[in-house]
Amino acid sequence: MVHRLFHSPVALGELHQRLEHIKSHQRDEIHPAFDLRLEEDTGFLKAGRSTHHVQPHARRLLAQKLRIPGQFLARLPHELAAANVNHFLREKGSQPLMIRYEGTQVRAILSDRYKAVDHPDLTAKLLHVVPESTPVRYELSATMMVVQLLPSESQHATNGFDLFGGITVTNSETGFAVVGLKAMVFRTLCLNGLVLGGGASVVRRRHTRDANETLNEFQQRAREAWSDAGE
Repeated sequence: MVHRLFHSPVALGELHQRLEHIKSHQRDEIHPAFDLRLEEDTGFLKAGRSTHHVQPHARRLLAQKLRIPGQFLARLPHELAAANVNHFLREKGSQPLMIRYEGTQVRAILSDRYKAVDHPDLTAKLLHVVPESTPVRYELSATMMVVQLLPSESQHATNGFDLFGGITVTNSETGFAVVGLKAMVFRTLCLNGLVLGGGASVVRRRHTRDANETLNEFQQRAREAWSDAGE
């Protein structure tokens, strides 16, 4: 997973290509709970016939899913952690769970009710709203993406500060945040590009709702918010 904090803007089209490249190394599988077990010697997760390293945030999700205190589980040696996890996995029986992989590693363990809206799905919708050359600042981690769409030029200047409209998009592919879109007013504070913003949410949809409906609403609201930003 690429980790990048807010630095110099890149083109939206370039960000979309980067996200598509990352997605090409990811996949999802549905397993009944009884088909999963934690290895006693390594702490890896065995799903069916394959065994995978579990990323730390995915381990926290698994603890949450099984109602095991996360800090307690993290402190246990592999053998005791496996005994606890495997006991509660057996209790869940045939309940289906979604396993999200990146390469050979488990990046999330979620309910099968989870409706994936991935990062490149959102940037693809944004490309229907704004040109691919639109500058964006972004932050990307294993649990969260934040994208700020910025106009090419400041629209107002007040008291020495540049003020301009834009939109902020947030999303998590691993169960840590909803799909969000905000209309923002940014203020550039210094020459190195520090930006502060504040605004009201215009989209806030959970990942348990229909993914196509979420994406359609997202595109519509993004178009409206971007139009308002230019006024």
